Amino acid sequence: MERDIVYEEWDNVYPPLEDTLLLAKNIDVRPGDKVLEIGCGTGYVSIAAAMMGGIVEGVDINAAAVSLSSLNAKKNGVKNARFHIGDMFENVDGPFDVIIFNPPYLPSERMDTDIYDKCWDGGEDGREVTDRFLDGLRGNIKEGGSIFLLQSSFCDPERTMERLCSLGFSSKVIAKEKLFFEELFVIRSTYMAPR
Repeated sequence: MERDIVYEEWDNVYPPLEDTLLLAKNIDVRPGDKVLEIGCGTGYVSIAAAMMGGIVEGVDINAAAVSLSSLNAKKNGVKNARFHIGDMFENVDGPFDVIIFNPPYLPSERMDTDIYDKCWDGGEDGREVTDRFLDGLRGNIKEGGSIFLLQSSFCDPERTMERLCSLGFSSKVIAKEKLFFEELFVIRSTYMAPR
């Protein structure tokens, strides 16, 4: 579903690029769903989820991103989203019906300490942040709840699907986009708690 979202960009906050837009186009949120977006950046995806009727909590480790997300929500008349500083599931009030994440996935020699660089730096194999996210899912997603996870060909999306399966999720790729240097994937996973 295409959404008309008005937003500002700031130099020190990850802007809505191909990955952000692909994720925003492919989320599915029902009115009243309790939604968490990790790494909210400009707030673009959180705003899209709120426009679908979700009650959204957006978190980011970058204080500027939290401020910009709040500003952009106001620009769009969105009142059902709030934003705060947080690292992954720290300081969130789960469990959630929907969790959305576009993790940093570019491989690098070292995890960068600059706050802006953390938005793209996925560690040595591009998976460090994705694996931390997967490790934190239990207890934060409701049974029958969904996650929408952006992955790149740089960070082994098949491995992500295998890990999700081992955690009790049924997963499938719901969207793809081929770019010059990589392919992007949106994975939708539904949590079926182990019996």
